[in-house]
Formats: sequence, structure tokens, C-alpha cells
Amino acid sequence: MKKSLRLMKKISWWAKMHKSYARIIIVVSFIFLNALAFFTGYFLNQLGIFFSQASLFGFFFIFLLINSLNISSGLVACFQKFATKK
Repeated sequence: MKKSLRLMKKISWWAKMHKSYARIIIVVSFIFLNALAFFTGYFLNQLGIFFSQASLFGFFFIFLLINSLNISSGLVACFQKFATKK
């Protein structure tokens, strides 16, 4: 099993056993990431750095492309794992 999958299983097991702490971590990280995004946008605006709509759509489609490749490769690995078990 890959090292990253073992780590994800450990995190999942910990979150299952500590539901309230896991939820608190999710909420705090959500608030932190939103504040970070807001202040990044604010400071970029103050510095006079602007992005066009075309670049926004370009970043969005690159993000979707990368995520679709990661998900599909993960699914392929999952199907291969089950196909080899008998």
C-alpha cells in the first residue's frame, strides 16, 4: 500500500474516533483559508495586481483538468486492485 494511502487511513481512523475535534479542525481551517484568500486578494488589489477574466477561466479549467486526472488515475488503481483479488 502506498505511503499516502496509509496516512489517509490513519487520518480517517483518527477522525472517526474524535468526531468533535475533527469537525472543529475542519471549521477552523475553513475560516483560516477564507481569511487568507480575502487578505491575499486585498493586498494584490492594493499593489495594483489584477487578473483578467480569461486568466480566471484558464486557472479554473486547469484546476478541473488536474483534478479529473488525479481522480481517474485513483479510480483506475482502485479497479486494478479489485481485479487482481480473487
